[in-house]
Amino acid sequence: MVNRNVLIGKVSPFTGKREIVVANQDTVDIIDALIKNHYKYSNEYDKIFRYFDGGSVEETAYNVWQFLKDDFKYTIEPEKMQILRSPAAILASNVIGIDCKGYATFANGIMDAYRRNTKKNFEVYYRFASYDPFDSTPQHVFAVVNENGVEYWIDPVLDQFDEKKQPYYYKDKKIKNMALVAMSGIPAI
Repeated sequence: MVNRNVLIGKVSPFTGKREIVVANQDTVDIIDALIKNHYKYSNEYDKIFRYFDGGSVEETAYNVWQFLKDDFKYTIEPEKMQILRSPAAILASNVIGIDCKGYATFANGIMDAYRRNTKKNFEVYYRFASYDPFDSTPQHVFAVVNENGVEYWIDPVLDQFDEKKQPYYYKDKKIKNMALVAMSGIPAI
């Protein structure tokens, strides 16, 4: 398995800079910001996805799960202070730990980079889940990849790879497999 310090050397440095995204956040704000954060750092995951490449979607997903499970302590963040992290900030958090958002961010960042760079055909989702039968508000998020109708759940909070602890309610946010290109200048005549 890859060494965390090797990965830290490949991504843009962790600077410790903090920026308030939303002062009075709610679940919708967190979900929206998490998806924006995914796209914001996609190029950083392009630098490191190869270290997890197992040759197949399932093996790569397993490698990501195993890395997160082995190298990061799970820490629940207080409701009033939710943190979104860059890849470097996640990699630097092994002592203090990361929450489910950090796990899902890293897992989906790697899996999306794997998909883009290898041209493999599968879907990538953030699954926002509620395990309370009386409240559909998500309290947990994890990564899901779907290849030809077969889902692999990447949730290092649980004890096994692809362990499927069924939520009462869930909402998927699909990561689109598309490029956004900005062009400038005028064509040559």
